[in-house]
Amino acid sequence: MTRPSKDGSPLLEVPRETAAILDAIPLQVYIKQRDHRYVFVNRAYCEAVGMELAQLVGRRDEDFFPPDLAAAFHDADEAVMASGTPVRGVEMEALREGGKVGYQSEHNVPWRDAEGNVIGLVGAAIDITARKKAERALGERETELRVMFERQNELLETIRALWTPVLPIHAGILVLPIVGAVDAPRSAQLASALLEGARQHGAEFAILDVTGVPSLDAAAAGHLIDVVRAAQLLGVHCILVGLSARVAQALVELDVRLDELCTQSNLRAGVELALAKQGRKITAPRR
Repeated sequence: MTRPSKDGSPLLEVPRETAAILDAIPLQVYIKQRDHRYVFVNRAYCEAVGMELAQLVGRRDEDFFPPDLAAAFHDADEAVMASGTPVRGVEMEALREGGKVGYQSEHNVPWRDAEGNVIGLVGAAIDITARKKAERALGERETELRVMFERQNELLETIRALWTPVLPIHAGILVLPIVGAVDAPRSAQLASALLEGARQHGAEFAILDVTGVPSLDAAAAGHLIDVVRAAQLLGVHCILVGLSARVAQALVELDVRLDELCTQSNLRAGVELALAKQGRKITAPRR
């Protein structure tokens, strides 16, 4: 059944009983005929866009929506009507009351006559504006957390580098001050820093200063030995300096093979020993 529109062109009509049922549905329901003109919209649709039924019926999207939005609606509707295939769950921007931009999930199916010909489209839209805003906020938060995580990693790398400095003090001689506890991850870091420093500077001797190590248990002592052995594989001779009486006693009690360690009382003694093995010595500056 058709009726004349305001401009006199034929307009399909929706039975009153059907319109009453659709008005009771909380989803936004709209019906368009093949030329994309609105035949019916329910109360939920009118409330969403802030317009009355009489303002919409007989008109097309381009009559009241912005051009880009109207074009998107037209293309989506035409794809359904031209193919005769339903399209469900398409998320699109939508204009809300007061000109605000929202989002909706559309479910569009072809509207057919008794002979099966496509004469238009029946659509239902679910407002997903709140969900999209939540997703956007979550995405922004994830980005912030990712940036924070990357910065934290950079800071940790800086701290690790400062925590394990390898200092070239003379040709072929490195000093590695060790401060704090020595566990498995730390020993791996120490070995890596020492080996890289030895390779970079062509070191023959590495002086490991453990003045800042308060105590050693069996595991820590083993890790320290591992660092020494790793350096020796590259032909670097390690000299352990700064052993406190407590740490030295702990090494003895822990049955650490002291023949694997070359020790000196302090850093100066360690440097003098390394220089002596190179055929050099520390000379006092002239006054």
